[in-house]
Formats: sequence, C-alpha cells, structure tokens
Amino acid sequence: TGAAQLGGATTVTTNGGQVSFGSTLDGARDLTINAGAGGVNFSGAVGTTTRLGALAVTSSGATRLGSSVRAASLSTDAAGSLSLDGGSVDASGAQTYGERAVLGANTILTGTTVTLSAGADASAAGAQALTVTGNASFGAALGANQPLNALNVTGTSSLGGSVTTTGDQAYSGAVAITGDATLRSLAGALVFGSTIDSPAARALTLRADAGTIEVAGDVGATSALGALALRGGTTTSFGASVTADQITQSDGGSTQVGGAVLATGAGGVQLSARDLQFASSVSAQAGDITLALSDNSGTIRFEPSSTVRAATGFVQTAGAEIAMPAAIEVVRGPISMQAPASSGNLTLSTDGLISLAGLDAAQSVVILNAGSGALKIGTANSGAALSLVVGKLQVGTAGSASLYGSIGGQGGAIAASRITSSLVGAPYFMNDKPWGPTDIIATITATTVPTSVVASTPGLSSLFTGVLSRGDLIPNAIQAYRSPALLTIAPLPMSIAPILRAVPAFVPTPSREREDLDKDR
Repeated sequence: TGAAQLGGATTVTTNGGQVSFGSTLDGARDLTINAGAGGVNFSGAVGTTTRLGALAVTSSGATRLGSSVRAASLSTDAAGSLSLDGGSVDASGAQTYGERAVLGANTILTGTTVTLSAGADASAAGAQALTVTGNASFGAALGANQPLNALNVTGTSSLGGSVTTTGDQAYSGAVAITGDATLRSLAGALVFGSTIDSPAARALTLRADAGTIEVAGDVGATSALGALALRGGTTTSFGASVTADQITQSDGGSTQVGGAVLATGAGGVQLSARDLQFASSVSAQAGDITLALSDNSGTIRFEPSSTVRAATGFVQTAGAEIAMPAAIEVVRGPISMQAPASSGNLTLSTDGLISLAGLDAAQSVVILNAGSGALKIGTANSGAALSLVVGKLQVGTAGSASLYGSIGGQGGAIAASRITSSLVGAPYFMNDKPWGPTDIIATITATTVPTSVVASTPGLSSLFTGVLSRGDLIPNAIQAYRSPALLTIAPLPMSIAPILRAVPAFVPTPSREREDLDKDR
C-alpha cells in the first residue's frame, strides 16, 4: 500500500491472487509479475523518480496501469484485459501489449516500437485519444467497439485492422497494411506524411465523413494494395503515385493526384467526386476508367502531356468541363465524355465508340482512330461548347461518323472537305455533309469579266478583196485597238494633182472620211 522500491531484479508470483501497488514504484531494476488468474493493479506512478528496467506482467485477469509508467520496456500477455488509465507509458525500448487495451484517459505511448496486438478502444465513444511516439504495430482494430477521439503515430505504422476515430488520424511515417483495413474519421481528417504499402496486397479503405484525406507519399509503389477505396473527403490529395489492384471513390469532394495512377486488376479505376485533377498518367491495365462528376459545375483536369490508358473503356459522366491529356488509348471499348472537352494536340484511339459532347481544340491537331466503332462529336445547331472545333482533324479508322462543328475556322461543307482521311462519302458525315472533295468555291479571286468578247479582228486586206483567210485573223484583239492602222493614202500622181486641187469639194473632210470608211466596211 505504500511506496515501493526495487533493490534488485524482482519476480512476484501468485497462484491466482491479486498483485496491487497502492502507491509509487521505483528502482532501476527489472520486475516480472506472474499473477495467474489474478489481477495486477498499479495505482501509483511507476518509475517517476527512477525508471524501472524491464516490466513484464503475465495475468489472465485484469491488468490496470492507473498512473504514469516509466520503464526500459513493458510487456503484457494476451490473456485477460488491460486498462490504460494513467495517460502515459514511456519506455526507452519497446512496449508490447497482448490484451486489447481500453483507454481511460488521453494516452501517450512512447517507445522504439509500440505493439497493440489485440487493438484498443476508448472507454467512452470519442472521449480518449491515443498518441504513439515511435513506431506502431496494430495487430487488430482500434476503436471497433468505442471509437477513439484521435490517433497520432510519429513513426512508422503497421496496420493489421481498421481504425475508427471521431477526430483526426495522423500517420507521420510509412504505413504498411498487413490486414484488410478501413481507416475512418467521423469528423476529422486522415493525414499520411509518408508512403502507404501492402506487402500482402491487402485492401485499404480511407473514409473521412467530414474532413480531408491527405497522403504525401507514394501509395503502393513498393508493394501494391489489393484494392484502394476512397469514401467522402471534403478534399482528397495524393502527393505522389497511386498503385492498387482496383481504385474506387465515392462521395468525394475535390480530388487531386500528384503522380501516376495505376490499377492492375479488372476492377480498374472508378472515381466519383466533385472535381478531379491528375498531374500524370492514368492507367487501368485490365479494366476500365470511369470518372463521374457529382456536381454539374465540376471539372476534370489532366496534365496536358499525359496519357490515359485503359483495357476496356474510358467513360466520363456529368460535369462542366474536361481538360484533356495528350492521348486516350483504349484496347477495346468506348471512349465517352458527357462534359465539353478542351485540349491541345490530342489522339483518341480505340476499337469502339468515340463519343464526345464537344471538343474545343481550335489551334490543335486532333487524331481519331475508332477501329470499327462510330465517331460522334457535337450536336447540330448548337453552340461552340457542344461542337467539334479543331485546327486540323485526322481520322484513321472508323465504322461511321457524325460530326458537327468547324475545322480551321470553316464550317459546313467546307469543314467536311478538310478532314484528312482515306474514308470518304457516306456513312462519314461532317455537318450532315459526306466527307470528301466539294464543288463549292470558297473564294472568288477575280470578278472583272468583259461584257462582250471580240474573238478576232480581220486584217485590212479583206476590206478590199472581200476574202477572209486564216492568216487575216489577229488573235490579240486588244493590240488591234491599241495601235489601229486603218488606211494609208499613197502620194497622188502629178498628172491628176492639179485636177484635185481645182475641185476642193471632192477632198474629204475628216468627218466625211469616217463616213466613207464606215460605208466601205
């Protein structure tokens, strides 16, 4: 009942009796207690003045640490129950608890590695928080019966079961998922300062009902998760890559991924959020990619130089806008987008339907390969958001096509003639016009046309002979008007000159000359 001091390494053994320390216990010595079916109770502080050596308790009854404990190490066996009511257990080495622990106070467990083999609960729902200063190993669920207020681990974490808290969960070091686990915060955040891996390819669910989900490091880069499920999260942020057999999300807010996304299994990538942003490639090696926006004003943004690959399809639903990657490649299946898209240079390739509500790539080259599938982009008589607007369009393969919009700033039949493709005529239509050459003249280059055309001008010899030969035709009609030579008068013989001078009335005036010439003609 009074203060106790260890003078040497001590072993206390009872045959089912109670072992109780009613006051303080000190001494830099090891203490081993074997109580059988009896209980063990430390009411006072342990090691406050002098840290104990190794403290080991074996009991199939109730073990209680009623005050703070300082020791070189601490261990309990698996049988019985364990109450941690003192608020602090500080070990310079490891702590190992075999029983399921119940926290009677906010508790800090300090050690090189703290192991809760059977997990832990709060004594009242949401009332007690747990902090592990050092590495943590949880062999079973935390908060399964009564959720903890919060959990904080400063070192690495090995999670063999689920963790439920009303407030935040923070894992500063690398996290290894050794058993299927759901990490849930009812009103706080889930924060991971490093990587998440699963050596046994276990499933992990991250659920934040009213807070954020934040992961700084790679997920599954060293050993991929069996499945990763995201639930809720006002915002969800991954600072690096995410790799799992299957990746799903529901009820998400704004979701951002700073690295590549890879789903290796048939479940593929299935995400539903208010907004989605990807800083690198997205791939589903054996399944499809489905991206659903839960808000009609939501957006999806891909890194412009990235590539999206899927085995069985790429489907996007709802939302206001998609900023496209450089390429979407599907082995076999649809490429379908309900929100209007914008892009730089873009390649869409699949063996199946390619259907887009609209695509704005006015300054870019767009390449479409649908295999035996149809092309459907834009809507007739709609605005730019629901039209195909591209700089250049190249189509390699398609079973049919129905496109509405403009190419290089030209719409109508001109756009239909500007598609670069070996596919021409029906059933390939642009603005309801078959692809291929058009007889519509796009630009009038000259509008000056003579009202009448002078085919030829006869030579002067025909005026006198009345005979028109092929050589009398002058092909250059303009030249004839430019330098006319109508008639040349030879000098008069001397014998008739006086006569003509005596009869001046017969000398033609210029006007009479023209009239006479007209008559002769």
